[in-house]
Amino acid sequence: MVLYHISRPRTPTFVVNPASPQCERNLPITLNLNNTTTTDPEQSYAWYVNGSLIATTSNTTHTLTAPGTYTIKLVITDSVGCRDSASQTYVVYSKPTASFTVSMTNPCRGRQVCFTNTSTGIGPGTTYYWNFGDGNTSTQSNPCHRYNNPGTYTVTLIVRNGGMCPDTAQAVVTVQPGGLADILGNGPQDTVKYCVMPGDPSTTYTLNFTSNSDCPGGVCTYTWDFGDGTPPVITNADTPQVHTYTTFGEWWASLTVTHPGGCTHKDSIYVVFQPIVVSAVFDVPAGNYAGCAPYTVNIQNISYTNATTFIWDFGDDQRDTVSPP
Repeated sequence: MVLYHISRPRTPTFVVNPASPQCERNLPITLNLNNTTTTDPEQSYAWYVNGSLIATTSNTTHTLTAPGTYTIKLVITDSVGCRDSASQTYVVYSKPTASFTVSMTNPCRGRQVCFTNTSTGIGPGTTYYWNFGDGNTSTQSNPCHRYNNPGTYTVTLIVRNGGMCPDTAQAVVTVQPGGLADILGNGPQDTVKYCVMPGDPSTTYTLNFTSNSDCPGGVCTYTWDFGDGTPPVITNADTPQVHTYTTFGEWWASLTVTHPGGCTHKDSIYVVFQPIVVSAVFDVPAGNYAGCAPYTVNIQNISYTNATTFIWDFGDDQRDTVSPP
């Protein structure tokens, strides 16, 4: 009779201090590798970092000197040669260098300022936090922001790798005083339309233009351009304007507010004055011209028109206003 002894080493467990992840600024980092497996005098131990043997003791230390991702492995072998292992991943994030450029550092009030992120040392897990100095923030990589009040603002960018390792960059934006233009035409919409129906003799379109513009700290100049080639109207007060379009067409009407300090701001609306174009055409697909009653025919509306209502007469005393039927 032959007796066999089959053994299995205990599954290794270990603790790494300080815990992962860490930041590059903490380098060099000395890791305490503590074996928490139940010890056995007949067991042997082998510690590996990224595949390289670093120690054969139950507990050990190891110093990291560069950022990166490390695999720490403990292998336990029992007295008859059976072995088992456990691994952990340890991450040291590189420290980014935050930096950015500004499209304009002395913008007029109401202008959009764009920020271009030029940070280095970043990776897939990099996050961005912008504070524009006026109570507004962003987490975009390259945001734009509109300052609606004059003043001096400190813009701050905080860059983090892996949710840690922050670095900060700042710039100053000085917003100049100026007016804000807000043009309105027959109401607060951005597009005004007058579509002339067939039979309507209208050949002109009169619009009442108003504005919700403001001009703090001075008397502004208001320039109204109706977009149809007529001379602009320039006033020193925010007064409503009435303009008549005498031809069919589509135009951008704009109001530009110019502040005594030189800042300008422009707002526009789109004006449409066009006749309704109607060209009714439909198609019956081949093979659908005849059949036994009751018979369903799929009819395709291929009209060239900007009409919104279609009336169908199917010749059997039935009508429909759905397109297509």
